Amino acid sequence: MKKWHPITFFVFVLFAALACSIPIGNSATPSSKDDPVAQAFEDANANGNDSATSTNDGNQLENGLASGLVKSTSPLLETITPPAVKPIDSQAASNEATREVNKPIEPTIDYFRSNVTEADPGDIVTLEWSTGEGLTVTLWHLAPTGQFGQFWDVASSGAFDYTIDPQERNYTRFALFAAAGADHSEMATLSIAIRCPDVWFFDNEPDICPAGPAMSTGGAVQRFEGGTMVWVEEEDHIYVLFEEGGSPGWNKYVNAWDPGEPDRDPTLSPPDGLYQPVRGFGS
Repeated sequence: MKKWHPITFFVFVLFAALACSIPIGNSATPSSKDDPVAQAFEDANANGNDSATSTNDGNQLENGLASGLVKSTSPLLETITPPAVKPIDSQAASNEATREVNKPIEPTIDYFRSNVTEADPGDIVTLEWSTGEGLTVTLWHLAPTGQFGQFWDVASSGAFDYTIDPQERNYTRFALFAAAGADHSEMATLSIAIRCPDVWFFDNEPDICPAGPAMSTGGAVQRFEGGTMVWVEEEDHIYVLFEEGGSPGWNKYVNAWDPGEPDRDPTLSPPDGLYQPVRGFGS
């Protein structure tokens, strides 16, 4: 009997073990009923999902089938393509953000008021206000003619004490400006009545206060075709009262005549019933 060499015997046993453990050719495959993954593959084939059938020519699978070590009739899982994401229009988004940032602030004045409605010359009055945030706020005092006079840069909300000038009469007026840039502003006005410290010395007085108390002084008056001249000795001024275009008016002049000068012009000869201006009236 021929004896096996130990090495030869070991190689034979190794090949026998390999033959028993590796399926070759048309060896049986597990039933799809027992394998849910295989069942899913067969359902995909039944629905005609050709894209799910493996036609993979990859080197690894091809080599495995060619060697007889791998055999599969099951399709590969279908590749899921995520839906396309619409790109963001960065320019449009930037423009929208710019419009939101550059939206102008609308200036608002919540209130503008004083602690009194009437006062006397020389009194201190308190003004209060409130405006929107982020605004440039200016408080103005208005001249009697309505023009803008003294002003103060103030906070968006606050209070301010104002001393009425002793010479102010009738009303003292204020304006509050709240601005958001050059083109956006809001204005509110406020008037405080000033009680009259003096009275007129004649009947049919006007509805405004006199500028000061009545003065007792010497003077002179001369009437003319177009109006009247009044010299006030205490001031040494001449007031010219006239009517122009249906509206009364007046002017004040310094008396330019000095005692010792001729009181009239001898070269002038007024018509009958009229008189030549004399002294300061004719200067």
